Amino acid sequence: MRFQEKYAALTQAYAAEPWPDLVNLWLLLNRHLLHVVKAMPAAVLSHECVIGGRPAVTLEALAADYLRHVDHHLAQLLANPGTDPTFPGFTEEPHPP
Repeated sequence: MRFQEKYAALTQAYAAEPWPDLVNLWLLLNRHLLHVVKAMPAAVLSHECVIGGRPAVTLEALAADYLRHVDHHLAQLLANPGTDPTFPGFTEEPHPP
């Protein structure tokens, strides 16, 4: 099963949240994820995990993929200052592979 981004955004009512609150949430969640990854012993980075029935990936690969994912969205926002992706009319480019 693939993550349904548009459904998740609608059901969580992001469009009703103040934009600064969403940015702060994103910032703090990502800071915490960085803290967690930095605290991982190097030996666990080779551990494999399975997400949603997909092929196993290492924690290191998962962290790197998430960073690419975040960079993709950050580039979208920086390319369109003031653009709020939670409102109608926002078009999202496909995620990089």
